[in-house]
Amino acid sequence: MARRPHRARPHHALLKKLAKDIESLKKANNDVVEAVELRKQWRKKTRTALNELNSLNTIDIESIEEFKYVAFVKNNYAMIRGDKNKKFKCSIRILPSQDSEEIKRMANEAGIKHT
Repeated sequence: MARRPHRARPHHALLKKLAKDIESLKKANNDVVEAVELRKQWRKKTRTALNELNSLNTIDIESIEEFKYVAFVKNNYAMIRGDKNKKFKCSIRILPSQDSEEIKRMANEAGIKHT
């Protein structure tokens, strides 16, 4: 019986795409969004956010506190924020993973338990 080849988890491809999106967003926009660690219970929401991000046309920094989505990209922590309307307003900042105190502080502010 032949073994099935290993398939990457669906969110992995999205996060890879997000890494590219982040690069283009960083060039287009100087505003930043703080970062927290991706947690398992956030993955489904993160996927939704990434789908929204894929169709992003404009970057606007009004009312970004409505909800927060998190992604883990290339050993850095990145956070995406947006509003609940279909207009996905967001900005992104990538932090080095060694800034753990800063990440914990932001995680607390975002109401996420950081382990």
